[in-house]
Amino acid sequence: MISMTSEYPFAFVTYSDHTIRTMADLIGTARSRKTPLLYGSPGIGSVHHLSVELLASMANIQLQHIPYRGSAQTVTDLIGKRIDFMIDAPTLILEFVRNGRLRALGVTGASRFFSLPNVPTISETALPGYVITSWQGLAGPVGMPASIVDRLNGEMAEILAEPVVIERLRNLGNDPKFSSPGEFRARVVADIEKWTGVVAAANIERT
Repeated sequence: MISMTSEYPFAFVTYSDHTIRTMADLIGTARSRKTPLLYGSPGIGSVHHLSVELLASMANIQLQHIPYRGSAQTVTDLIGKRIDFMIDAPTLILEFVRNGRLRALGVTGASRFFSLPNVPTISETALPGYVITSWQGLAGPVGMPASIVDRLNGEMAEILAEPVVIERLRNLGNDPKFSSPGEFRARVVADIEKWTGVVAAANIERT
């Protein structure tokens, strides 16, 4: 592991006139209904699927997963009111939130996301401790000399601090994220442990 390069949260969204208007509403509605709320994801075992399963576990609620072949059809069915909510990267749903076809309920990061500044985090409003982000990073082959790793890490620190790079990453919906090789390795280990636990707890079949 050399360095993380960028990071982004996910956003929970519903259709514009759903009675659910906040993440607290979503959790409260799920607890009071006799039938589970329906949510869509790009597929079984996707980070979207696992993120909602983690939320259900932490909030002690039942939700029904509807897997799709991708995000586009999920959005179409959500706007068509065939499902109750979905979760996806902000860049993929931002247009629909801005034109009023979807309502953003909350973002999964530790802090509010720059492209949705008025949307609260789930941790701050509904479920303390619920924080999920996805990331990209730079890694090399096993056995790469430590001197090369350190040099590349230093170069990455300089690159990620350049205004043009920051702007480019943000245009793609990502926040620049530099890390040491050790921090990056620890993040990978922690994510493997977290998602393995979610898969086991939700009895998701491995293929």
